[in-house]
Amino acid sequence: MQTDQQHTNGGSQCLYTGNAPSSSDGIGTNDVDAGHTTVFSPYYDLSSYVNPAFSYWRWFTNNTGANPGADWWQVMITDDGINWHYVENNKSSDNSWRKFVFRVSDYVGLTSNVQLRFIASDSLRPGQNLDGGSLIEAAIDDLMLYEGDGIQIFCGDFFTLKANHLVDVKAVYDRASLIALDKALRQKYVNHLNDIISEDVRVLLLTLNYPQHQWVGPPYAVSKLEVDSLYGGSFQCQELQNISDIENEPMFLLQGVDFVEKAVYCLQKVRM
Repeated sequence: MQTDQQHTNGGSQCLYTGNAPSSSDGIGTNDVDAGHTTVFSPYYDLSSYVNPAFSYWRWFTNNTGANPGADWWQVMITDDGINWHYVENNKSSDNSWRKFVFRVSDYVGLTSNVQLRFIASDSLRPGQNLDGGSLIEAAIDDLMLYEGDGIQIFCGDFFTLKANHLVDVKAVYDRASLIALDKALRQKYVNHLNDIISEDVRVLLLTLNYPQHQWVGPPYAVSKLEVDSLYGGSFQCQELQNISDIENEPMFLLQGVDFVEKAVYCLQKVRM
């Protein structure tokens, strides 16, 4: 349920909702129960910034227990300490470290009192099985504030992106997009990507592969055969690396998954 690894390379700490005292304890030991766990960032003075952005890595799971998939992960921002605006507000479980980036001015003004809060919730539903409680765990690491010239951040639905948004894009880095989508959406994702990027654009694609019947995902299993099938019509596909790495994936080990393969591909668009 809860990760036993922080995210920072060479680091040793992260914020997390709680770990069981012993590896022999049940998976529901020390998770979020019947309420909210909330953490606040420091206040940031952004009054001298032009186009700042925040990024963070998060881990969130709500897909087990009596009422799976029903509880919320929320991230909010304020510029006055009173009025809060949602940055994330979803019920999508993701048992992996996932990076999220957003532009501050899309949500609030650039004041001297900008603050974030992160909320993991477990809601009671009286009368349902075990009153509807699910197993909730969350973690946060590597919260960063940055600003740079020539960086434009789009925050929204990928499928609403148009080719004119990406005229100057020459490369795409896909670390956790394709594997976050179920099989029905993966072809739609690749088709839309093909529609909005120009010829000769290269894609650095990272995937996981494992026995899909042993883990419900996300992240989902994507094999080399599927990569070739998805991209082969419009892209030249080269597998750069493929390693077996189950020993560094405690989440999969805990679930009894037989193997985990990590692959890196270089894809170059050659036709529309």
